Amino acid sequence: MTSACVSPTQSTDLTTRETVTSTFRGHAIPYLGSRPLSSFKPEHIRDWLSELGGPYPRRRTGA
Repeated sequence: MTSACVSPTQSTDLTTRETVTSTFRGHAIPYLGSRPLSSFKPEHIRDWLSELGGPYPRRRTGA
């Protein structure tokens, strides 16, 4: 496990960290590639979540 995937302020057990790291490597890394996180906009994340087939937050409109 890499420390870059988990904040040093998080206090999760090893099993949880391994699950999060595995999920991140299996789903996020293939999509993100070498692209810097700062280059992503909300619509990029919505598109990615849509590709995964899960529910995702809708864009807020108005007010």
